[in-house]
Amino acid sequence: MEEFLKLLESGNGEITKIIKKEPVPSPKEKKENTGNTKPHRLYKIIGGVVAAIIVVAGLLAIPSTKDTPKEVKEVDYTPLFTRYKSTAGKYGYVGVVNTNDSLKAVVIPATYDGAWKFNEGLAAVKLNGKYGYINKLGQEIVPLKYDAYTNGLAFRESFSEGLTPVRLNEKFGYINKQGQEITPFKYEYAANFCEGLAQIKLNGKYGYINQLGEEVVPPKYEHANDFCEGLALVESNGKYGYINQSGEEVVPCKYDYAYPFSEGLAMVISNKKYGYIDPSGKEIVPHKYDGAGSFSEGLAMVELNGKCGYINKLGEEVVPLKYDRAGFFSEGLAEVNIGGEWGFINQQGEMIIPPQYGKVSTFSEGLAKIHMNGGYGFVNKQGKEVVPPKTYNSANSFSEGLACVKLNWKYGYINKQGQEVVPCQYSFATNFCNGLALVQTENTCYFINKQGKRVLEVVIDGILQE
Repeated sequence: MEEFLKLLESGNGEITKIIKKEPVPSPKEKKENTGNTKPHRLYKIIGGVVAAIIVVAGLLAIPSTKDTPKEVKEVDYTPLFTRYKSTAGKYGYVGVVNTNDSLKAVVIPATYDGAWKFNEGLAAVKLNGKYGYINKLGQEIVPLKYDAYTNGLAFRESFSEGLTPVRLNEKFGYINKQGQEITPFKYEYAANFCEGLAQIKLNGKYGYINQLGEEVVPPKYEHANDFCEGLALVESNGKYGYINQSGEEVVPCKYDYAYPFSEGLAMVISNKKYGYIDPSGKEIVPHKYDGAGSFSEGLAMVELNGKCGYINKLGEEVVPLKYDRAGFFSEGLAEVNIGGEWGFINQQGEMIIPPQYGKVSTFSEGLAKIHMNGGYGFVNKQGKEVVPPKTYNSANSFSEGLACVKLNWKYGYINKQGQEVVPCQYSFATNFCNGLALVQTENTCYFINKQGKRVLEVVIDGILQE
């Protein structure tokens, strides 16, 4: 049966090869058996016919793979789509797609005056002062007919939740990824969708619409922010509060200023002092701090009298306020500064890596970028300098086990042991994405794997851009 299924999947029509046939009797055997068929032989013939009927019925019940093709999951290499600028000053893209387990390099010719990053499968492009969107094959999905934003704002770069705001004849509306106009062009301002709703401005006031273009929160606020954790920050009569997605003011507009919710709490300011509230508006942390940050991994930085520490979600000061500056927790550690030098503490306030560096980044994949004496390196969570901070001119955080580094204006990659697995030889390099990275040397671009092997190659008349 397994052999049959293989042939069936191959679609070669050789099903009959599976049905085992009785050997054709010789003329002598035929003569000997003529008129003398034994009962057990008859039963065998009948049984064979029944078996054949069962097999055929089973075959008919098996769906043809020609009618129902296998589902192939496409690997998303969107972050590797990179714009390039030609010698003529025009913009195009270099990227890679993967369908049916086959990699294919894509070069979109440099014909545009401006180009932005791909998001949700489309990228904004500009030509002759008009804006539209193209897909990863370079096809113009949204015609280049829309205007730039006013008041110094750039064109809205990307789609969010399947829609994007665009401007035409000095008014804003929304389009979907097929280029269909979802709302009338009547708004003075429009923002991207977030959690199903988007800010719009009409007659000088802000409100919200849903993805059908319905105004679910009437434009009545002086200012509005994106929804975050189900609530949005709004301003009324110079004071700030929060509304839910039905437009109900769950936290009255009474604060001098406020910030979006993070991990269930939000910073609010009254009389120049910071505190925290929960989504019901209950004051969890009194307004007593001179500065504060959003919660991250259960803790938030607070500042009082020029010193920083950390509180938990009960408002308890779990790390004493004794640092000159402090950052966010990431992977259990946070950067702190004493006397202009940076180190790291854990969530119990223990100093894990003493302050000694000029610059640091948050931890990513178990390592943090450090800077000292004009060079970059990496330190692990035990404080060991895996890469001494004098080695590289610049470095990115680790991604998929490798970090892009720069030495003498050339890029390469190191692993978490500090070994240079891809020599610093390229004029441009991206972070790794699903096992591939895009690099360039002169006019040749390569997609390389984590061993540095050049998997795909394309030649462009230009230079890749950040």
